[in-house]
Amino acid sequence: MKHREYFLLMSLLLVAVTGCQQNNKSSGPIIVEDDYVPVYVLAGQSNMEGSTYFDNGQDWLRKAMNAMDLDPEPCFDGIPNVMTSHYGFYPYDVSNWETKTPYASNKTDPMAGEFLPTKVGMGADNKSMGPELGLAYTLQEYAEEDRPFFIIKCAFSGSGFNIPNPPSWRTASNQLYARLVQFTTNNLHLIEDMGYEPRIEAFVWHQGESDSNSSTYVADLEDLVGSFREDFQDYAEDGDGNEIAFIDALIYDGPNFSYGGVDNLNAQKIQFSEQSPNNFYVDSSFKTPNGLKLDIPGNRSGGNMDGGYGIYHYTTKDCYRLGQAYANIIIDNDLI
Repeated sequence: MKHREYFLLMSLLLVAVTGCQQNNKSSGPIIVEDDYVPVYVLAGQSNMEGSTYFDNGQDWLRKAMNAMDLDPEPCFDGIPNVMTSHYGFYPYDVSNWETKTPYASNKTDPMAGEFLPTKVGMGADNKSMGPELGLAYTLQEYAEEDRPFFIIKCAFSGSGFNIPNPPSWRTASNQLYARLVQFTTNNLHLIEDMGYEPRIEAFVWHQGESDSNSSTYVADLEDLVGSFREDFQDYAEDGDGNEIAFIDALIYDGPNFSYGGVDNLNAQKIQFSEQSPNNFYVDSSFKTPNGLKLDIPGNRSGGNMDGGYGIYHYTTKDCYRLGQAYANIIIDNDLI
């Protein structure tokens, strides 16, 4: 695990400090563990909120996971050692977005949050899933009963930095970032109330389709991520917000649908990742040699084409693979 401190106490030192007899021997290194639990904050728009069917009467998730030689049942029963609290909605279809009823884990007080074992139905509605599922499934072997992992997901379908009408992800009061801060803070307090010390290991992002023609995406990410790291520095390693990893994902660039400016926007995502050793991105591209080629149906199939619905949203298999890819970056960079 990350940040464990190891102290080797020599027998002579042990005798001097404790007054033990010289024939007493140390049993080896004494391990002193930090008592924190890792937290992953997920944000973005619809592919993060979760606009992919896990079933739709056609068993999409079980088929996909069986094809990957994975047991799908924990995704339906709930992954007990990786807990998720989620909140999200589409904020642009009402005149006053503050009145919009979210889909959230806490049904009576959505903004307060509630952690539940990660499972299907934590997407945009109870029929849907987001990348939290592949993330939790892949991380579960690193979590323990007395040291669970926590996912806080606050995502808004259709959202962007340059939407003509507010709210947006710009870090201004009463907009989406402010709501992310409030929801994240509430859930960190929930973790503390459970008796744990939460540490935010990563801010995980999937967004950009609404900003695909933007020429200011790097600056917008600098604003967003910089603000997040500053606002949550007290929950970062050593109180240093720059230690919070930022994990992005490229937006869809495959053959089924074409966003204007997608290549330019993805280039800006890669550019931002190069600004810090704690910035990362999932190469989900169709155009790079090692890209994951995460796919969307490309038509309004109503969820009947590999589980994706609408023309923008990942198939069930690739929604799962996105979460898996986030988890692999977390594991490979010891963000656990």
